[in-house]
Amino acid sequence: MRPQPDDARFEYMYTTHRDAIWSYVVRRVMRDDVDDAVAEVFTVAWRKMQQSPNPEEQLPWLYGIGKNVVRNTNRSSNRRQRLWKKVSSMPPSDEAGSDVQVVRNLEDTELLAAVSRLKPIDQELLRLRTWEELSIKDIAVVVGMSPKSVESRLVRIRKNLARMLSVPASPLHGVRPGYANEGGEQ
Repeated sequence: MRPQPDDARFEYMYTTHRDAIWSYVVRRVMRDDVDDAVAEVFTVAWRKMQQSPNPEEQLPWLYGIGKNVVRNTNRSSNRRQRLWKKVSSMPPSDEAGSDVQVVRNLEDTELLAAVSRLKPIDQELLRLRTWEELSIKDIAVVVGMSPKSVESRLVRIRKNLARMLSVPASPLHGVRPGYANEGGEQ
């Protein structure tokens, strides 16, 4: 019989990282799916508790689980939407989707538009660096790349964004974007 996960260890992981995981998920899935997706991240973590890393490495590990949960949640959401379109004779609603952002000024709007033109993996690297404020090493763990690849890609992303915005390239770490109205990534 397999040993049961350590309750205290899981409780520590949950209380320490639930807010970070919630923030990660809320920017990537539709608002209605957030609580279920966060619960799924911690359910998977509970099941894999024997494989969990040391406490200082748990957050990137949870982000890795979260990446898969977000992908599955969005896939399910997309299937639901396609089914709804097939079943419904009504035209699609004009409601704002998960890409609607609350922005403070024109520069934020321009930046978000430029970011939306990046490749999905580049958008994710940028989000992990700026929104989750992860180190290069932790980002590498989440996306399954080498730290050197992550670092060079972030440099290229910064230069690409600067070119798109016609502004000098500056470090992106610490930039705090507005919150997504209904999630973030699709």
